[in-house]
This record gives sequence, C-alpha cells and structure tokens, in this order.
Amino acid sequence: PNGRPSGISHITVCFDYELTLTKSVTPEIIHVPSATPPLLATYTFVVGNPTNVTLSNVVLEDDFENFFPELGYCLQIEDVDTSIGANSGTVAVVTAVPGTPPLRVEATSLAAGEQLLVTLLADVTDCPIGNYPNTAQAMALGTQWVYANAQLRLDPDPASVGLVDFTATAQESGILLAWETATEMD
Repeated sequence: PNGRPSGISHITVCFDYELTLTKSVTPEIIHVPSATPPLLATYTFVVGNPTNVTLSNVVLEDDFENFFPELGYCLQIEDVDTSIGANSGTVAVVTAVPGTPPLRVEATSLAAGEQLLVTLLADVTDCPIGNYPNTAQAMALGTQWVYANAQLRLDPDPASVGLVDFTATAQESGILLAWETATEMD
C-alpha cells in the first residue's frame, strides 16, 4: 500500500565469529580377538575460540551415528571429563554417564583464545568388527556449526603368527625369504 514490498524476498544471516573443533580417538585400531575385554577407546574433543571476544552458549555434540545398529547403540559412554580455560564459564555434561550416546556438552562461555577440552571413555566391547567413522559438531552464539571426524576400527588380528626370525637374501634369480615361527594359529 505505501509502495513497500508486501513480503520478504530473502534473509541474510551473518556469522561474525568462528570456533574450531578437533576430534581424535585412541587407539585408532583395536584388534578384537587379542584384546582383553572391556574394549575401551578414548575420544578427545577440543573446541577452541580463536577470536578476540568471549563466545557464549557453546555446544559440543556427537551422535556416534555409526555405532547404532538395528538393536541400539553398541558404544557405551563410561566417563566424560571436561576442562575449560580459566577465564571461561561453567561446563555441563548433559549426557547421562554412564550411558548411551548422544554426547552433549554445554559451556556458558568460552573466552578469547581459550579451549574446552572433553575426554570421553567409551566401551565398544559389544560392537561388531568393522569401521566406525563418526562426526562431532560444535557451535556458539554467533558462529556456524563446525565439524570434526574420527574413525575407530575394530579389526580381527592381522597376524596370528609369532615370528622368531625373518631374513631376506639376494639370489641370482630373485630374493630368498626365510622365516621361523614360534607360534601359528589357524
């Protein structure tokens, strides 16, 4: 009526700040038959604030999506530890521990140049052999989601042989390999 458009044609959302996220798992490979249960893996998450302002409402989430077979999660969260920079706010682990995923950790604020460190101990004893890649995500008020990946591999033993000696000797027609085993299985 006043010469103004009657609807909004588009909305521009600006994210003024950024967050960083790294994720790792130790060990990266568990050889299932030779490992003694419980089979434990430690996931480490580092959320960083590289800006020069304090960020608020920081959230770290990980669904551990590839640990969800038809019957429910095979990964069990045993323990979650957190630490945050001295000038940052309080941290709350929202996930029930011990329990099943998803992981959710919230911090009221993350000061400029500081980090939120989250260490999760997971029991993967009930998981079948295979690869388990998964993605964590983090954000704060005024930032976009950032993502980080880690992959745990549950493997059968790569070698069920105990070597005593192994040599390679050059021959005129090729290389002669000789070995002696202490134990052999299957």
